[in-house]
Amino acid sequence: MTTADTTSIAPKAQTHNPADNSTLASNAADTNNVKADKKADALKTPAHRASSDARFEEDARDLHRILPASRKVYLEGSRPDIQVPMREISLADTPVGGTGDKDGEHNPPFYVYDTSGVYTDPNVDIDLTRGLPKLRENWIAERNDTEQLSGLSSSYGQARARDISTANLRFAHIDKPRRAKAGQNVTQMYYARRGIITPEMEYIAIRETQKQHELTDMRQHDGESFGANTPQIITPEFVRDEVAAGRAIIPNNINHPESEPMIIGRNFLVKINANIGNSALARLSMKKYLK
Repeated sequence: MTTADTTSIAPKAQTHNPADNSTLASNAADTNNVKADKKADALKTPAHRASSDARFEEDARDLHRILPASRKVYLEGSRPDIQVPMREISLADTPVGGTGDKDGEHNPPFYVYDTSGVYTDPNVDIDLTRGLPKLRENWIAERNDTEQLSGLSSSYGQARARDISTANLRFAHIDKPRRAKAGQNVTQMYYARRGIITPEMEYIAIRETQKQHELTDMRQHDGESFGANTPQIITPEFVRDEVAAGRAIIPNNINHPESEPMIIGRNFLVKINANIGNSALARLSMKKYLK
């Protein structure tokens, strides 16, 4: 390439005209406004989105997405408000002597544990501003051993409520906290040791196997029990007895009535629970490790 060629393709120098200052300022302002809008949108939480917000609607649709070849079903307990979710999975026919439908062996649906909540139920209207349905609210209230406080009682909670920097993170539907009445104990272990079978215990029994065995082929290999003594059918009484003996726990906080009852123990589907992560109450990693 010659010197002349190099000169001919050299980039044209950009000159600045003082008369263009107003245009540049306007463009800079527009850029700043766009950045501010994006930042404000990023700080939006479900509590502050309008139902017409496209982003809100997309989030709701994503949460409501249906899993293929399956549907959500509910198994009812001894009372109408005990509705235990299961996932019914459709199975293809097994070919026997050919490829046609008439030659296949029909396989009934397979039912599995479903903890996805209402988000996978097509019959539920998902509204992130309302929060989850309070599944256990009536169960807690009918025991008549709790009371609702007038407001937050901890100094930490009160400080957070006064912190305007977290205002955009708060939801309007959060209830005032509950606590046990004087002289009362509201743990599932306390009820279990008093011989009380709670709705939570029946819910767990159905979820583990009590109702599922009627719908699913429960045949399995003997395997190694490693000391477990799990009956083929989990009954509410078995749940109560395991909790009373201290061999299992039911982590159901009275201030989280939306939580679905589940159990952790050697004789149940969930054997171990680990809570690993950061905490607003303990910033030092060593303290979290020891906890």
